[in-house]
Amino acid sequence: MLDALPAIEGETSVIKAFKKISKQQLSGQLTIRSFNSPAVGWRVYFGKGKIHYATSLVANQERMDYLISKFSPYLNASTMDVKDQEYYSLISFWRSGKLSFQKLRKLIYVVTQEALIHCLNFQPAKLEFQSQMALNPILVSIAPKAFADPVREQILEWKKIREDIPSPFIKIGIENINQFYNLIEKHSNAASLTALSNPLTTLRQFPTLYELAKSLNQEPLHLAQKLQPYIQQKDLQTKPYEPPETKQDNAPVVACIDDSHAVQRNVTLILESAGYQVVSITEPDRALTTLARQSPILILMDITMPDINGYELSRLLRQSSALADVPIVMLTGRDGVVDRVRARMVGASDYITKPFNPNQLIQLVQKLTQKEQPVLS
Repeated sequence: MLDALPAIEGETSVIKAFKKISKQQLSGQLTIRSFNSPAVGWRVYFGKGKIHYATSLVANQERMDYLISKFSPYLNASTMDVKDQEYYSLISFWRSGKLSFQKLRKLIYVVTQEALIHCLNFQPAKLEFQSQMALNPILVSIAPKAFADPVREQILEWKKIREDIPSPFIKIGIENINQFYNLIEKHSNAASLTALSNPLTTLRQFPTLYELAKSLNQEPLHLAQKLQPYIQQKDLQTKPYEPPETKQDNAPVVACIDDSHAVQRNVTLILESAGYQVVSITEPDRALTTLARQSPILILMDITMPDINGYELSRLLRQSSALADVPIVMLTGRDGVVDRVRARMVGASDYITKPFNPNQLIQLVQKLTQKEQPVLS
């Protein structure tokens, strides 16, 4: 089994990797990074040589905002966990009844195909292959060639502008607003630039190409082709993508997933008095999004909840690289052997029966957030 795929210089490096994985029917994740911009990259999930999903390593929110707005404008991409649980956030649209199963599969196909267009334009690239699967359930399974053939023309068009616009993550803008209006005056036919004066797409803020495309309701490729001449003439400036800085709070975060507001109030009062921050989640279908953003040190989770129960949600969390090692404590009104066994099987660290006294909860949180984290037995 292939554990690591060495970097291959040249324009066909990613294509060669796809062919190798497909021919050997490998399963795992291929990470593709740019030698020129190491912060920018993509990840493709394979199963037995076929592609299940593809996504970007950076600017996921900007990218998903654009793609979701094009596919289903009524969906709210801002509720998605774009850091580590993007795939499961898409599935949550179906679980919550916002998408039919057929439309969910179509959306996953669209998101993946759009990523592959840019993956195949990433040259030269640094490649890393890990022979492990992280997606479940699998909703799309298509050969790389079948994914790429319908968008071959787009792949070639992106290749033509790659020197000036290497990816849709590039930030495009202008330092001086007066220079912007002079630019419009200078180019009498610059209709595409005139549209950029819309306050929603302020060039002074250097939005990504995805953000510009969404605001102007244009395809990123078409917009990039329009803006390329102005970038070449230095009328517009570009900046590489840089991940936004995240603010850190000193107080450790504990997440509580329970649809009971009474339980949420009780947990918050107890743990905040002990010096913890409490993130209350009453809608389990949004838990993946919130948890990845908050980075809790421990998760309290009710077993009986609507839409998705605690066992299923715990199983999903254990598939996340960001949340796999976070202790999970099951909250329940029942204290049976069967419940304990089921909780252990899905990765729960411990189990507490409601109602619980304050000292019991605080001591359990303190015990499980030490370096040694016991597993429920």
